[in-house]
Amino acid sequence: MFLHLSTWWQGKNLWWMLAKSGLLMGLWLTASTAQVTPDNTLGTDVQTVGGVHTITGGMAHGENLFHSFLYFSFGAGNVAHFMGTGLENIIARVTGGDASMIDGLLQSDATLFLLNPSGIVFGPNATLDIKGSFHGSTADVLRFADGNEFAADINETSTFSVAAPSAFKFTATRPASITIEGSRLVVRQGETLSLVGGEIDITGGNLQASRGQINLASMASDGDVEFDGAGIDIDSSTALGRISIQDRSELSVSGEGAGRVVIRGGQVTMRQSSIQAVTIGAQDGQGIDMLGETVILEAASINSSTFGSGSGGHVEVRADNLLLTQGASISSSTFGGGSGGHVEVQATNLTLTQGAFVASNSFGGGPGGRVEVRADNVMLTRGASLSSNTNSEDGGRVEVWAGTLTLDESAFIRSDTFGSGAGGEIQLHAEMLRLRGGALIGSTTFGEGHGGTITITAQAVELDNATLTSATTMGGGHAGAITLNVRHLTAANQSTITSSSDQGATGAAGTVRIQGIAGDGSAAGVVMLHESTLRTETAGEGDGGTITVTTHILELDHATLTSATTGEGHAGAITLNVGRLTATNQSMINSSSTQGATGNAGTVHIQGIAGDGSVAEAVILRESTLRTETAGTGTGGEIMVTAETIELDHATLTGETTGAGNAGAITLKVNRLTAANQSIITSSSTQDATGHAGTIRIQGLAGEGSTADTLSLVNSSITTQADQADGGDIVIQAKRILLREQSEIRSEALGGEGAVGGDISLEADLVVLSASNVIANAPGASGAHVNVAGILVADSDSMIQASGGVSITGQLFDLSGVVQRQIAFLGESELLSQRCANSSPGSAVSRFALVGRDGLPLAPGSVWLSDLSTGGHSNAPHEASPPSQDSTVPAFLPVALAHECD
Repeated sequence: MFLHLSTWWQGKNLWWMLAKSGLLMGLWLTASTAQVTPDNTLGTDVQTVGGVHTITGGMAHGENLFHSFLYFSFGAGNVAHFMGTGLENIIARVTGGDASMIDGLLQSDATLFLLNPSGIVFGPNATLDIKGSFHGSTADVLRFADGNEFAADINETSTFSVAAPSAFKFTATRPASITIEGSRLVVRQGETLSLVGGEIDITGGNLQASRGQINLASMASDGDVEFDGAGIDIDSSTALGRISIQDRSELSVSGEGAGRVVIRGGQVTMRQSSIQAVTIGAQDGQGIDMLGETVILEAASINSSTFGSGSGGHVEVRADNLLLTQGASISSSTFGGGSGGHVEVQATNLTLTQGAFVASNSFGGGPGGRVEVRADNVMLTRGASLSSNTNSEDGGRVEVWAGTLTLDESAFIRSDTFGSGAGGEIQLHAEMLRLRGGALIGSTTFGEGHGGTITITAQAVELDNATLTSATTMGGGHAGAITLNVRHLTAANQSTITSSSDQGATGAAGTVRIQGIAGDGSAAGVVMLHESTLRTETAGEGDGGTITVTTHILELDHATLTSATTGEGHAGAITLNVGRLTATNQSMINSSSTQGATGNAGTVHIQGIAGDGSVAEAVILRESTLRTETAGTGTGGEIMVTAETIELDHATLTGETTGAGNAGAITLKVNRLTAANQSIITSSSTQDATGHAGTIRIQGLAGEGSTADTLSLVNSSITTQADQADGGDIVIQAKRILLREQSEIRSEALGGEGAVGGDISLEADLVVLSASNVIANAPGASGAHVNVAGILVADSDSMIQASGGVSITGQLFDLSGVVQRQIAFLGESELLSQRCANSSPGSAVSRFALVGRDGLPLAPGSVWLSDLSTGGHSNAPHEASPPSQDSTVPAFLPVALAHECD
């Protein structure tokens, strides 16, 4: 006997509690008698024969037929059949106060609306056979398109409308629940299945509306739920209730053209369940639309895909708080010719964790759909991801708009292409972007299609043991560019930003660009790299990508900026447009062509933030290296620095070749250059290299022909060297060239006959050597001249040496203009303790100058003198005299200069 509900339980919500606990299962199995009982208000008639309840009568208005029941429940093996011909809608209400328990077959000859404000429960044997759609609701009133209302309470006034139903109206503040307990509820193709009530629980259930629509709406207060062919709509002021979909439940609208799923709830929870909208034919899918205050997907999936020529439907999930965990997914894929649908996620707080993902994939002939995420706070952690993958057609774009976007614990955002299709773009917009703990943002092409670009626009970007990467592997597709539009960028703890073209690939690596938040032409505020790497490289035929950084402040701390080629392609250029560059703690800026490579190393260009040869404020290297090198047949890259000030402290600027390619030239356009503590500026051809050393030029900010203000070397050197090939020239144009404490300017070519030694040219108002050397050495080779234009001041511990000869052109100067002290001027007779040496016709003459040592002037007796005898001398005027004729000084001759002797 099927027990009368009001006898056993008081309170309609107890049905849901029993269903959840499993106790209700026993009732389904033991029930033998149904209660399909009219309440005698609308002329409803029920005839029961062998468990089949045939329902006729009712009140008809136009194409609408109205029924009213006191109780409406039946068990397994029972059938409730609503009869009627020529009808559009059959509308049934239950007025007795007990929930409807349905565990058999529910049949209707037209679209069926079932209203029971006390609750509806579908058991494990419940099925549908509806010639139309099915709408089950615990609403109090059904409203029609003409505004008339049909109330479930017989004490309320009802109007029997001929119009189509248009809304469920809830007057109770706590609407009754709807429970699906292991049921399989299926409507015919193209029809709609709606469950609209209070809390909705689907446990182990299967709801299907192929090519049709499934609507779930949960209310937690009074309000209206409007519906039409496009879905349902609830006023934003209405409180929404809980929806639970769990235990391998499935909602499916898949078919020739996938239908639509619409879900509206307060807290929506899916556990080990799925929503499927799969298109298998030529018709386009309609998609999935979920809205909740809190949405939790735990080991659950929401999927809109296409295997046919029809496009996949879009997926839209909106929530205040959205959590995907334990491999949960929201995805859109195309496996056929149709386009993939877009995936759009909107939330205040979005968290993906434990391998959860949001993805758009194109593995067929159609392009992939877009993945779009908009949230105030986005957290991806523990392997979670956003991704777009494609094969033969273009991949969909991955786009994120966030206040704060955080990737942690190996989370990633990827766009990959495996065939001829181009990879989808990755576009990230955030106030703050944080990548930590092995997180990755990457774009890779494994085929002929070009990789997708990565563009990040953010106020601040922080990388901590994280990776930004764009790569091409075995195919001809080019790797995508990486662009960061930022105000502040910090990379630390082995973070990398890299673009590469791998061995065997013919496609080029992508460019890497860091600039201001306004994009092209703007400058970032601060870019800081700490124990991190910014790199482009090529190992195949394709060229390496360029690196361009435009920022007011660039700070490198044990960091690396590098472009390299190990193959046929050329390494990319490195361009740093900066206000101020500081590199410390063994940082390196490097462009290289490695052994076996035929491609050229890239240039390294450091200049002002405006680019195009503009002037940086300062370039400071401390215990760091600026380098271009080639070990193959490709040429080394040129180093060009344009800055008001260049400061080197135990630092190295070098262009080097160890192969057949020539070393790169070094050009420094500067106002003031200081090098101290064993700093080195060098261009070299070493070991068995046949490539020539490059030229070193130091000049003024206007370039060739202009002069720097000051070049100061303290225990530092400027050199070119060639062990087998030609040496490089050294050309310095500055007002003052100051060498102190074992500093050196040296050009050396050791290749012997046939080699050409590099020349040294010093063009200055004043050249001062204090315990320092200028040497041009090329034994058995041509070249290796030293040319000095200006006043040369050298102490006895200094030396000028040139195997090709030394040429000095100078002029007298007023000593008071050199000594920077408040002292009385002394005439030459007071300065000289010896007479000028007698000179024979045609012999060289010398000059005297006052050289400071440790901040104090030398005593006259300490000046190194020539071994010529002295004769008379004449008083030299204090003002400068006309330039003297060129003089050739024998090699290895230390020089002390002042006025010209008669």
